[in-house]
This record gives sequence, structure tokens and C-alpha cells, in this order.
Amino acid sequence: MKKYYCLAALFGGLTLSAGGAAADEAVQSIMCATLELRQCDAKAPCHDVNPEDVDAPRLIRIDLGDKTLTASRADGTAFQSIIDHTEEVDQKIIIQGAEDGSKDRHDGVGWTLTISKLTGRMTLAAAGDDVVFVGFGSCAAL
Repeated sequence: MKKYYCLAALFGGLTLSAGGAAADEAVQSIMCATLELRQCDAKAPCHDVNPEDVDAPRLIRIDLGDKTLTASRADGTAFQSIIDHTEEVDQKIIIQGAEDGSKDRHDGVGWTLTISKLTGRMTLAAAGDDVVFVGFGSCAAL
């Protein structure tokens, strides 16, 4: 199975108050957890993967003020990624970005992450060369 090191930037989120209530605009720090992840390759059916198998973190800390995502990969290496765009649509926060991935690999992706302000549920997608990752999870304010 291929490893896609750029997946570390897939997961972000927006702030929700405890219990998934309406977003509190003053909150700047959020923690998101990836609960499910699927990999779809151009010439193979989609299949479930563990985030660690594709070098994606399970937990991501979001700083909305600095527009950054911070986490650790499965091997313990820390990383930080930039949030390029954030917008609210129909009680959902949509966050987008692009990640170069590893400097020595052709593994960059464009990603979109959507978080319900009502429930805290997270949905994400990241597309690269001949591969798409689709994930589901939850986010909460810190």
C-alpha cells in the first residue's frame, strides 16, 4: 500500500462549543479527531485505511487566529500546515488548503474539510495524483 505523507494536512476544523452547540466565534483553538478514513485509487476500489497506514495523524490542533494546523505523524514527527481559505455556508465551516507533502516525493494534495456547527461532525476530502482520501470525524473547542 502506498504511503501518502501529505495527508497530515488533511484534517482541520472549526470551533464548536462543548456538546456540538453553535460555534463560538471567540474560540481560536480546536481539536479534531479522525474516526474513519477511506482511500480511493484510480485503478482500484475504495477501501478503509488506518490513518497511521497513510501517515495521517488521528488528532489535529487548529489555531484559527494563526490559520495553522499542528499535529504529529505516526512516526512522531511534528508538522504544521497553513489553512488557505475558510468560509461559512449553511451552518457549516468549510476549510480549504493545499499541502506539498514530502519534499522528496510527488505527493501533494488539495483538500477540503467541512465541519457542522450544529453537531461538530467533520467530513474531509483530499485529492492528489490518482488518489482521493475521504474521512469522517469530530471536532471540539479547546
